[in-house]
Amino acid sequence: MTDSRNDSSGELGLLRRQFDLTWALFEYHLERLVPDVTWSASVAASQVSSVFGHR
Repeated sequence: MTDSRNDSSGELGLLRRQFDLTWALFEYHLERLVPDVTWSASVAASQVSSVFGHR
């Protein structure tokens, strides 16, 4: 009898491969991110905070 936890062709193996692919794609794109130095708060953000009484 095969231990399903170690079966690379089973559901756990599929989930492991999907996770590994997702992680690899995350790392690939993370390395290529460039900081956005032009960021500033939008007008909508200040309008939302004024609705809730924040200034």
